[in-house]
Amino acid sequence: TKGLGTCYQGGIKLKAEEIPEGMCCAIVIAFGYAERELTRDAKKAKRKPLSKLCYFAEEPDLAIRDMLKSARMAPSAINRQPWHFHVWKDRIDLYIHADNPFEKATANSYLIDMGIALCHIMQSADEQWKSIEVVRDAELAEQVKDKHTLAKELYVISVKIKA
Repeated sequence: TKGLGTCYQGGIKLKAEEIPEGMCCAIVIAFGYAERELTRDAKKAKRKPLSKLCYFAEEPDLAIRDMLKSARMAPSAINRQPWHFHVWKDRIDLYIHADNPFEKATANSYLIDMGIALCHIMQSADEQWKSIEVVRDAELAEQVKDKHTLAKELYVISVKIKA
């Protein structure tokens, strides 16, 4: 509403003196007034279809489908969309999905991507007046053998939709 736009900047290296003591640089975000349209048509965005991003264990309601559509449009590093969603009637389980194992250095950027997708889900829920709870399912988390390598999918977090 203020005409501001944001863009995540990959590959930015900050000088040590630019980073507050005790912190590290995880991501750089540029923001400012846009020279052109702030939003884009979802049909023009290069995004994977929901059919490739979701496993539907149960048929979700329209509110959950809208949350998934919002997550689908979330930005990610090099537009890789590393997320995969296991969808239930009242819950979405978020997984990192990758074709190749990744090292600790890139694992952090995958987690940032997942946080951005989660933020889009939370914003969509809020816009629909849906009450949600973000939880880490202990049983799903137990399946993680080594948090720095990934064969295919790595559980991250769940979003429970409250009745």
